[in-house]
Amino acid sequence: MIMNFDLLNIILLFFFILYFIQSIILIYGLFIDDKTFVENLNEPVSIIVAARNEELNIEQCLNSLIKIDYPKNLFEIIIVDDGSTDKTAEIIHNYAKTNPNIRYLSSIPSSGNLKGKANALDQAIKITSHDIIMITDADCEVKPTWVSHTVKYFDESVGVLAGFTLLKIKNWFDGLQSLDWTYILSLSASTINLKIPLSCIGNNYCFRKTAYNEVGGYTAIKFSVTEDYSLFKAIINSGKWKYRFPMDKNRLVFSQPSPTWKILFQQKRRWAVGGLEMKLSGILMMTIAFIFHLLLLISFFNNSNFIIPFFILLSKIIIDFLYLFSSLGLFNYKSQLKYFIHFQIYFIISLFSTPFTAIFGGKVKWKGREF
Repeated sequence: MIMNFDLLNIILLFFFILYFIQSIILIYGLFIDDKTFVENLNEPVSIIVAARNEELNIEQCLNSLIKIDYPKNLFEIIIVDDGSTDKTAEIIHNYAKTNPNIRYLSSIPSSGNLKGKANALDQAIKITSHDIIMITDADCEVKPTWVSHTVKYFDESVGVLAGFTLLKIKNWFDGLQSLDWTYILSLSASTINLKIPLSCIGNNYCFRKTAYNEVGGYTAIKFSVTEDYSLFKAIINSGKWKYRFPMDKNRLVFSQPSPTWKILFQQKRRWAVGGLEMKLSGILMMTIAFIFHLLLLISFFNNSNFIIPFFILLSKIIIDFLYLFSSLGLFNYKSQLKYFIHFQIYFIISLFSTPFTAIFGGKVKWKGREF
């Protein structure tokens, strides 16, 4: 028993060291983005929003878009209705009547790689007037400075730009989700800055139409339930374009949290299935975290004393807190850390369940569709 206990603690300590080093590297990566930018305030942009049954959210999204503090003659807003069966289309039409910047488009069903949101976005991209394309979701609100603080990062060499999203919080359930987003997007930002890009998210996402067309667009990209990351990979894998993830508080987007556990599970499962396409380095990082937390859990059920696993657990909590603190501090949203304990419990449950739901969960269900 003593040998088994000692061996377990040695292995646990080894994986904690790996987890600790990994966390420190990720924190470091948050602060090393290339700070250079161009004063390119005359660059025209096309903003695209794909909306499917978003009658409860689309007005807040549109209100934020029409308040953008960029010259009105330098941007267009294309809202594409992705087969909505509620009042989404009607609401968009009403806004388009009084706001000349807003264009309405109704997507046409397609086949092959063009399914769901990817199909709607592709049809909108084809009718855009400008090279820089900015995308957000219908349940999101952007800052007035979103455009002006995006175009400055697009020098001639940049082909794709990722961005950060926080969730609107009303209660602890929303809070743990927002910290989950912070954790994931911080990983995305850090690894992109470290030049080992692992992920991005499509509700704060920009790219050049030139780059999109060069890779063949969504028509040529294998269908994925995380179409944003697939396009991101295609553009950077072409080797022609630089990519960035500026941790810029002026580019923040705010999204709505999942209202129920069921919808949250569907969202996490979609992300998990998309994560199966992640690079080997990303899978290795997730594996280290999974094994470390599993060993930590096992150690508390061991019949020996709990001193070593307790101090490792405490150290793990501290490093996780510093990771989130570092990220949220860049956006002046450290107040969200009051939900940290809720998140820690949720994080461990999610970490253990995600691999199994990704592999054995069946079809992905999202927005009333199955993929």
